[in-house]
Amino acid sequence: ARAGHSLGAVRQVLLTHPHDGPAVELPALLPPAGRVPDGQVLTLISGHRVRAVAMDAPGTGYEVTGPEGERLLYLPPGAAPSGLPEQLDRSLDMVVLDVIGRPDAV
Repeated sequence: ARAGHSLGAVRQVLLTHPHDGPAVELPALLPPAGRVPDGQVLTLISGHRVRAVAMDAPGTGYEVTGPEGERLLYLPPGAAPSGLPEQLDRSLDMVVLDVIGRPDAV
């Protein structure tokens, strides 16, 4: 809403905390945050599936699959997937990662 756009149509929000440690404090109106264990899948009301991906450094990555099968992989800063290549059965449509802090993680 700060950018001048209404959030009235937003039905669900996936909050992430990309590293181990204390999570940010959530506003009182939101339900308490839960953790999705590595390898487990969270299905959103939009039909997107979010799988928590184990990293070789502190933090959690996410493989997001859209209702039509599109796939995105998000990797937190300074981390690389731990065992992901053997789990990929088809290509990704987009990868979001930080290569400045650790270019060898690509």
